[in-house]
Amino acid sequence: MQSLLTSSVSGGSDLTPFEAEHLVQGLKTFSIEDVGTPRWLGQHTTVQRLNTLAHLQAQHANDEYVVDLIITHEKLEVLVHELVVIECWRECVLPHLLKQDSFVDLPAIKNYIPLLHESILVNLLECMVFHKKTVTALAATDALVDLVDYMHRRLQAAVALTHNTTRTSTSRTASTTSSGNGDTTNREVLCRQEADSAFQVCMGAIALTHSVTEYSQELPKPVVKRIVEQQDWLLSLVPLMDAQPWLRENSRGRVEKYENSVWQPVADGDSTMPRVQGQVLLSIYNLVMDRDCMANYEITNFRKQNLLKMRRHLGEVVCDQIPPLLDLRRVLEEMSIQGNLPAAPSTSPFIVELVAAIREGLLAKYRGRWEEIAKRQLADVFLKRDTSEETRSLMRVLCDNMDTIEETNPTCPQCGKPAEKRCSKCRREFYCSRECQVLDWSRHKKLCPMLAQQGQAAHSKALQSDSGTKLRTD
Repeated sequence: MQSLLTSSVSGGSDLTPFEAEHLVQGLKTFSIEDVGTPRWLGQHTTVQRLNTLAHLQAQHANDEYVVDLIITHEKLEVLVHELVVIECWRECVLPHLLKQDSFVDLPAIKNYIPLLHESILVNLLECMVFHKKTVTALAATDALVDLVDYMHRRLQAAVALTHNTTRTSTSRTASTTSSGNGDTTNREVLCRQEADSAFQVCMGAIALTHSVTEYSQELPKPVVKRIVEQQDWLLSLVPLMDAQPWLRENSRGRVEKYENSVWQPVADGDSTMPRVQGQVLLSIYNLVMDRDCMANYEITNFRKQNLLKMRRHLGEVVCDQIPPLLDLRRVLEEMSIQGNLPAAPSTSPFIVELVAAIREGLLAKYRGRWEEIAKRQLADVFLKRDTSEETRSLMRVLCDNMDTIEETNPTCPQCGKPAEKRCSKCRREFYCSRECQVLDWSRHKKLCPMLAQQGQAAHSKALQSDSGTKLRTD
């Protein structure tokens, strides 16, 4: 399935300022037990619509009133709270749910939406934090520490990603299972979707990191010290340049890069760096070249060697694309000779230790209860059939959104090029040409009947909230 982040969502692009304000005013915090409930799904739809509109306004340089409304109505803390809640749910509750076949076999509209929610929240915050006024507003809230800590955890997760391994260029392409028959089980599909969602979140966190480091002068000094000294973001950012999770080689041996939330084949001779790579480089630049940041950074021998690794990533091709990196390269060369970085005089003011109140509060509240919550959610939320008209209407909207998302920027599974032609039988696989469809038929013929059957049953299954054993709709 293609990226779910910036696709057009029903009712998102045509919101009036008054409608958008009404939606923003209705944003509220939920508990971990609420994940997946009709009320929670309703807010998920709201966030999705606001995210779509915010990105459309940014792309077209329109009046970005979504950003202004969220700041004015003090909903930044709500967004950060919901981000931390869904992260805790994914880390602590989801593993217990994945052990249950009844959860794995649910339609995507039920068990994939919570995974998607974190990506959308990160994407919306990415759009907002691009503006200096958002960082300034965050600096006045207690949620800033939680957001900074979240970003640090995602940077660490990005370093550990294994997206450099050979994978297919579209998650709709089925992989061969251990049974050897080419079928893809529900569990494999959901686990792959979880991995793809985690990857999208990590890439979004890199964009957040770039914006936060760009406006580091707006941050309170204790937060700056937490970033550079206690968490040492440079120790995560520099290894990212070695790992380069935004590049991969697909199953056909072609190199692809992660650009605009989708994997795209790299043309021969194309040396243009992916945007996310530029964001990592500029984040490092922002931290190293900021005297206030480096005043809090003790250059140990280990940290020095870590920073000097950056020199091999600052060649002429890279510096031509981002000229300010020439200054970073010069500073690193001086550091290799002199042994330290130019920095402001070091001071040691008394600084109160900061606490990530949202996450710490959640972990303390639910400690030892994760399995219990998972069992209760499975029975009372995910497997429960709710036939109310409100829930049916919500499911109808979500199902329509999933269909729209799935068809956004499809790529050919054979060559990786943009695809516009569908398989006439299942209408779920896309190809760029008849030739590629013929070449791919030996693989696709095993999936085609199943996908065709799923397509016919998808909407009715979602609306009925059926918990049967049919294969997933995606």
